[in-house]
Amino acid sequence: MPCNANVNMLDKVSESIENSKGVFVVNYLGLTVKESQEVRRALRAAGAEMKVFKNNIVNYNTRIGAIENRIDAAKDRNDSEKITLKNTLSTRQDVDIAQKYMEYQNQMLAYKSTLAMGTKIMQTTVLDYM
Repeated sequence: MPCNANVNMLDKVSESIENSKGVFVVNYLGLTVKESQEVRRALRAAGAEMKVFKNNIVNYNTRIGAIENRIDAAKDRNDSEKITLKNTLSTRQDVDIAQKYMEYQNQMLAYKSTLAMGTKIMQTTVLDYM
């Protein structure tokens, strides 16, 4: 867990990056102090500035950004899956009530007709044997 000083520094770094028009990341190792000062002067003359941040502060910021991007991507994926699942569920469970009612009526008509036919056959047969 980062300490409060690092969290404050991270906030400053984030604010500095958000407010800038462009950001360049350079490796200044190997430069002498004099060469580093000359680079800073040249940048100031051009209307820019050079800031040096600790690697761990920048790494925290990078990790937080990566985690945020993954969370956003997972949220988008979940929203897409939710819509897909709702559509699938709808196509499998939704019933056309009018169609099913007509099917029911046809089956009931066939059932009643079968019962009526069976009754007529049975009455005639019983009377014939008495």
